[in-house]
Amino acid sequence: MKLSCTAILLALFLSSASALADSNSFDLQNMKDAKLGSSSYSFDKSKNGYKIKSNIGEGKDASQNCRTLEYKITPDGLLVTANLRVVEYQRSTYYEPGKAHNTLSVKTLVSNVVNDEFGLTTPVPKYLLSFSGDASIWQVLVDLAVNHPSPNNTYTIYSAPTSRSAAGQLLPAHIADPTAAKGTLDGKPIVLKRYTLTLQKGGADIYTDQDGKMMQADINYMNVRYIRSNFVLGK
Repeated sequence: MKLSCTAILLALFLSSASALADSNSFDLQNMKDAKLGSSSYSFDKSKNGYKIKSNIGEGKDASQNCRTLEYKITPDGLLVTANLRVVEYQRSTYYEPGKAHNTLSVKTLVSNVVNDEFGLTTPVPKYLLSFSGDASIWQVLVDLAVNHPSPNNTYTIYSAPTSRSAAGQLLPAHIADPTAAKGTLDGKPIVLKRYTLTLQKGGADIYTDQDGKMMQADINYMNVRYIRSNFVLGK
């Protein structure tokens, strides 16, 4: 029996009790509100930083391009390691920065056999790897802005390289001080913080509750919107 992407992701996600306790589930839509899939993540915070697990599925029923993502960062946002796994093809891609954080090693395995391996020079040492469909990066970005603010409130988004010919792109992002917004969660009104990002390719808005938990992220340059389950942004 062939399991659906949704069933596989659910099994992987529920395999950890801590993941179940701290899970965050989002619907993916384009900016015209058409459903693109789903994304969920869990955080394990410690004095050494963050360990994030993210599950991504595409399509109206989230049954296509089933992916799992695990990555670690230091408290101030330096990448430690990352692993993106495409479940259906048994393909895993590992990302690891050099000691000086000016290089990035990328290795892809298919069925545990090395399929591709290459290295890149990164112009800046500190960046957040961005993966298609992953909601967790926007939560991490807000957490860093609040707890470990960078000079001029500017951060770097790095679209993760997937092959030698698709090396990824660095994109600086400036975060403005939050403003107030409103919405409902499970039908109950909540007060929000709205963080506006200025990027070279277009803006973005991230909405959190008063405790900093992400409710929605509108990423215009990616034409994608992440909406927490049972959350409705006020008009």
